[in-house]
Amino acid sequence: MLLVVLLKWLERNPFLWTTTVSQLVLFITLSANLKWNIIVAQSSHHPLDVPPSILPDSVVAFLVKATSMSLESVQCIWPLLNDIVWDFHPETLCDADLTFLALKTLYPPTNCCENMECSRMSELHKVEACQVVVYTLNGCEPAWVIHLYCKDCHCNYHHNYYVCDGWRTYYKGIPTFLQVSEHCCVEWQLVEICSATNCSMIFMTTFAHEASSVFGDVGWPFSPTLSMVHVWDMFVLLVLLHDHASRDEVLIIPHTGDQRNHFDMAMQEHNEWIVYHGQDEIDHYCDGWMRVYEEDQDGTPELHKSSHLK
Repeated sequence: MLLVVLLKWLERNPFLWTTTVSQLVLFITLSANLKWNIIVAQSSHHPLDVPPSILPDSVVAFLVKATSMSLESVQCIWPLLNDIVWDFHPETLCDADLTFLALKTLYPPTNCCENMECSRMSELHKVEACQVVVYTLNGCEPAWVIHLYCKDCHCNYHHNYYVCDGWRTYYKGIPTFLQVSEHCCVEWQLVEICSATNCSMIFMTTFAHEASSVFGDVGWPFSPTLSMVHVWDMFVLLVLLHDHASRDEVLIIPHTGDQRNHFDMAMQEHNEWIVYHGQDEIDHYCDGWMRVYEEDQDGTPELHKSSHLK
């Protein structure tokens, strides 16, 4: 269907006859993948479901280089194909020779401020981009993480969470990629493979050498090194997100301070909740693993090892 549409456009517009169908397909595919980059460059009042009439200069320059089309062709083609691009589902560019392009860009799930105390009604358009390494079951790759900033209430929206007044609030649900440090995002299925030590070792043995050359070619400032710390942080975060999702709650942790201490309060709350409410999955107890908590006169729970349950 797309090919038929493109051929009709070529027939109606003779100045495009020097443009090949493969160039047009690549133009549409790339533009669809860059949709968020196009949106954030528009006025905050521009509706999201309407393609802009003009592309940002940075996107035009990229499309010229990526498609080998002339500047004039790119500028003329966009008004003709922007409706198709806007309805086109982005595809992975695995077959394109675009080593200068970070194929993956992670955006916040919303482009509007969700702070209930904020009066801003329009979309967020103040953008910050951060270079990261994304680790997946199929290897690792350079990527960008996009932050959206609200000038009115100073909330900063990241891919997994938003930050406001020094607190980090995670969005509901379990995203495919979890950001475990400022420059590291991990596909959550990785932690289900094996232990942290083995996960890190197997990943590095399998993918590190090949990935290092790719990262060097694109001049990425971070090396593809998946450490045990990354895996452990990923495991803790995933457990907490699942726990809060099961109770239809959102995870809130401090955003400031050392990374290693960010989850301490949430883990303590998680453990206390299990102490008071138990776990439906656990129907076994013994002296080796059973623990009984009893409250003292002040209502503070104290840990006592069970000695009477068999």
